[in-house]
Amino acid sequence: MNYTYSEDYYKNKINLIIKCKVFISDLNSEGSEGSFIDIFSFMEKHEELKDLKLIFDLSSIHSIEVDKAIIEKFYEDHKKNKEMGKGYNYAVVEGAGPIGLYTTFKLFIEGINVTLLNDRSEEYTREHFILLDRKWIYQLNLILGTQFEQLFNEENSMAKLLPNHVGIVIMKNFETALMNRLKSLALYVEEREENQEGEKSFVKLIYEIEVLNINLDYEKPLAILGTPERLVNSFAA
Repeated sequence: MNYTYSEDYYKNKINLIIKCKVFISDLNSEGSEGSFIDIFSFMEKHEELKDLKLIFDLSSIHSIEVDKAIIEKFYEDHKKNKEMGKGYNYAVVEGAGPIGLYTTFKLFIEGINVTLLNDRSEEYTREHFILLDRKWIYQLNLILGTQFEQLFNEENSMAKLLPNHVGIVIMKNFETALMNRLKSLALYVEEREENQEGEKSFVKLIYEIEVLNINLDYEKPLAILGTPERLVNSFAA
């Protein structure tokens, strides 16, 4: 017998998966790492924690449709927090390494329009391996979506998830996955805001630009931007 499910049915399933991803991410980032390890060590052995194991399994599901829904959730969370007026409306993040990219995601979700600056070109590479702890792994499981699977599980990815829920990955591959996901968010925001009136939300990525100074003469600090000195010298040469 063939069953036909409604669009709302699939949306509800996708939203359930996203809620599980957020729960596992928050459980790891908000609580202590030790408590999270303890939960993993016995949640498969105790009947009382069977629901937690189910939540964990659901949080590991990835698909293109889930990817789209996560981006939409980030945008909706941004709009909600922006309306609440929690603080600054704009922020500049300097450096497109893992911390800068992750910070850009978090600031945008909190309701802030973010400009990410990188003083190097988009092609700049760093080939060394790095170790990602549990807090990184389950934040990435939420943020990256299917790119999380590509980063760790593709045949030639040269990255690995270890049994103790930590990961080993090449820095450039890690940064590229985060950057690609951030570009997807920026494009989605641009499309949603295209016909909006008034102050528009945005995420901007700018390469070969750095913060030269911070002007504190205004009520809110003003970043002074410019071309990195090494690039100015190379042009002059």
